[in-house]
Amino acid sequence: MKSKTNKKVIVLGASCFFEDAYKKLQQMGYFIVSIDYYDDRRAICRKYADKVYRVSTLDYEKVRDIAIHEKPDVVYAGASEVNIPVAIRLSEELGIDYYCGFDQWKIATNKKLFKEMCQRHGLDVTEYYLLNINDKNSECKLEYPVVTKPIDSSGSRGVSICHDKDEFLQGVAHAFSETMSSEILVEKYITFDSVMVHYTIVNGKAYFCGMSDKKSRKISSTGGPIMSSQLFPSKFEDKFLSKYDAIARNMYEQEGFRNGPVWIEMFSNGEKFLFNEMGYRFEAPMTYLPVKFYYGIDQMELLIESKSKEIDSQVISSNSGEKYAIVPIHILPGKIKEINGLEESRSLPNVHAIEICHVKGDEIEASGTVLQTFCYVHIVNEDTTKINETLMQVKRSLSVKNFDNKDMLMEESVSF
Repeated sequence: MKSKTNKKVIVLGASCFFEDAYKKLQQMGYFIVSIDYYDDRRAICRKYADKVYRVSTLDYEKVRDIAIHEKPDVVYAGASEVNIPVAIRLSEELGIDYYCGFDQWKIATNKKLFKEMCQRHGLDVTEYYLLNINDKNSECKLEYPVVTKPIDSSGSRGVSICHDKDEFLQGVAHAFSETMSSEILVEKYITFDSVMVHYTIVNGKAYFCGMSDKKSRKISSTGGPIMSSQLFPSKFEDKFLSKYDAIARNMYEQEGFRNGPVWIEMFSNGEKFLFNEMGYRFEAPMTYLPVKFYYGIDQMELLIESKSKEIDSQVISSNSGEKYAIVPIHILPGKIKEINGLEESRSLPNVHAIEICHVKGDEIEASGTVLQTFCYVHIVNEDTTKINETLMQVKRSLSVKNFDNKDMLMEESVSF
């Protein structure tokens, strides 16, 4: 049903990643103006829009002209690291409130700046050094194994684990191929467990909103490790809350972060926490869903309307007895001919959501990155055995075929 209101939003993007947002905007009563250059096959969210412009979101002059003509109350870019800078600039020019500004966005998307911010506040980071492109053939300064990565990329693009000099030189070249910077990061490889902590910032005040244990693995020889599962709550949550939570919240409040979702990836052995990188948006696996499930905070709504009321200073988990799993299902290279069993899978008991990343007709390349994620499955139950059983049911129900009628979903073993 189309919205009937005097509130207007410009949405920068119309792919399947935006479907929840378009539905949310309809529920909130917005007149939706959609901007995306994709054809209707890929821009599946056009069907929810009240007005459509077939323009690239990166053609800033055209996007600005559209915005001047449409006079929106809100600009929405979701979790897109491509479109968020466009939304920031557009909002500043039009005098529209947006959840973040360029200063904070630079920290969130530059791994070097994030590490420096953590160090200013006494938080430990992974051991690292910066490697300039002019020194790309130099010896590694750290003991192997090390990780080479761009300072400004996401989704494991350009990341390599290096065990010797040959792998190091290859990793350096790979990192520089995925960055616009003249520097990359070289980090000590950490064998600690990976954990993700989530915060929601409202009117300059940070609120803890959950923590998960994250597992990663390589899905090809060409890419770095990517997420294979997350499970809330983390086994290290109590320790983090007692030693580091107040410092982390204070850091974001002092550094000028005003509104919106924040996630931090850390490495931990249960005693020590090494801060690795952050995002000033919800994660690609749609982590606003577990935040809302546990804490009742709608991070998506906060991205839409950054001027929000204060929330209860004592945010308490409302489903503390439940475990919440997020599992990506990865896809093999090829072109998608058909997708079957999606709605059946979504209707299974314990399935909280299934968020797709690809549609029929998409050509999947062998990148070894998150671009080879077909969907994210969200499962909730107090018993991990039930979560495992439900995941197997989803995998039996869901089918993706290529044009040779061969299965495209990877056979992966994930259990909790």
